[in-house]
Amino acid sequence: MNVVVIGATGLVGSALVQQLNRQYNITAVGRDERLVRQKFPFCKSLALQDLALKHLAECDVVINLAGENISKGRWNESRRAEIIDSRVSTTQQVVELCRKLDQDAPRVFNASAIGIYGLQETSSSLSDAFVEESELPNPPTDFLSEVAIGWENTLRFLDPEKVVKLRFAVVLARHGGALPKLAMPFYFGCGGPIASGQQAISWVALKDVVSAITFLLDRPLLWGAFNIVAPECLHQRQFARVLARVLKRPSFMWTPGFFLKLLYGQMAEELILQGQHVEPKRLLDVGFEFQYGDLDTALRDIYRD
Repeated sequence: MNVVVIGATGLVGSALVQQLNRQYNITAVGRDERLVRQKFPFCKSLALQDLALKHLAECDVVINLAGENISKGRWNESRRAEIIDSRVSTTQQVVELCRKLDQDAPRVFNASAIGIYGLQETSSSLSDAFVEESELPNPPTDFLSEVAIGWENTLRFLDPEKVVKLRFAVVLARHGGALPKLAMPFYFGCGGPIASGQQAISWVALKDVVSAITFLLDRPLLWGAFNIVAPECLHQRQFARVLARVLKRPSFMWTPGFFLKLLYGQMAEELILQGQHVEPKRLLDVGFEFQYGDLDTALRDIYRD
C-alpha cells in the first residue's frame, strides 16, 4: 500500500510514519522538505507546496494531519485566522486534487477534533457522552467547534465512502502535545486542580492513536467519523490526582480560573476551563481494542523509563 502522510513532522504524524513505514510505502509531507528528509531518511519526502496530482494518483491513502498548534499562543484575531487557515487550506488542496482524480482518487483520512461537538458545562458528574452520531452545533457554539466543523465541511465534495474523519481527543505523549505542559507544575510541586476541577477531560494515548489509524487503514469498508479517544473520561481533578501519583508528586495546589483567563483569554476558557465527555463508540463497535484504556495504565507506560 502506498500512503501519503501530510503533517508528518507533527506529534501524531511522526509516530505514524515510524509505524507505517514497517509495512507500507510512505511519502512524508511537510512544510519544510529539508526537515522532513532529515527526520525520515528512510522514506520519500516532499514539501507541501509541491504536492501534486501525480503523488495522489500513485497512492492508495492520503492521511492529512496538517494544522497549526491551537495552544501555541493567545487567540487574538490573527491567531484564530491562522488556526483555521492551516487546517482548511491544506484540506482544500487535498480535496481539489482528489476531485480531479474522480473515481481513481485515494481514500482520505483527515484529522479533525472532538471539539466539533461543542463544550459542556462543568459538573460534579460527567455529562452524557458525545458519540459520532451526536448532533453537531449549528451554528458553532465556540471557536473549537467552528474550527472542526469548517475543517470537516471542506471534505463534503468527496465521495463520503472514501473519507475517514479522525476526531482526536487530547493526545498524550511524553515529548510533545499537551502532557508536558500539564505535567510541568507537578515537577515543581505545585500541581493540582484547576478552577473547579470538574471539567471533563477526554484523552487518548499516542500509541493508541497510531494503532487506531492503522486499524482503520486495514479496513477499507470503514468510512465516516471516528472518535479517537480513550474509553475513560475523567474530571480534571481526577486527572491531576492520577498524574501526580504516577509522577510521585503532590497534587494540592489550586489554580484559580480567573488567573488563567487573564493570561490566555478565550483559549483558557475553551481549552482549560471547560471540557467534553466523548466516547469512541464506532471504534469499539467495529472491534478495536485500546491498549491504554485507562489513564493510570497510559501514564505509567508513558513515564516508564
